[in-house]
Amino acid sequence: MSADANQIRTASEEWVRAFNAKNGAGIAAVYTADAVLLPPDAAPIEGLEAISGFWGDFAGSVESASLEIQEMFVDGDLANVIGTFRLEVAGEQPLTGKYVEMWTRGEAGWRMHRDIWNATP
Repeated sequence: MSADANQIRTASEEWVRAFNAKNGAGIAAVYTADAVLLPPDAAPIEGLEAISGFWGDFAGSVESASLEIQEMFVDGDLANVIGTFRLEVAGEQPLTGKYVEMWTRGEAGWRMHRDIWNATP
C-alpha cells in the first residue's frame, strides 16, 4: 500500500475516533477548509464550522460508527475513496450504508474535500 493510501486511511481512522468521541471540531479537522458534505435528502453543508456543527449534532444521536474502505484510487494530489459505514443507534437496528469521498493533498497533508453517503435499503 502506498504512503498516500496509508495517510488517507489514518485520517479516516481519526474521523471515526472523533465521531465516536462526539467531537465535531475533531471530525471537521479531517476536512479541507472549503469542504462540502452532501448528506442524503438535505442541502449541501459547506465550510468547517458548519461541518463541525453537523457532525457534532449527528454524532450525539449515535452510539458508535465504523467505516470500512472498499476501494481507493490515488492520482497525484487527488484521491477517491468508496466505502461502507455502520452506525449503532440505541434501541434500533444498526444503520448501514455506503459513501464516496474525494480527498486532496495540501500543506496539511491529505484532507477530505467532498463527502457523500446514503443508507442501504
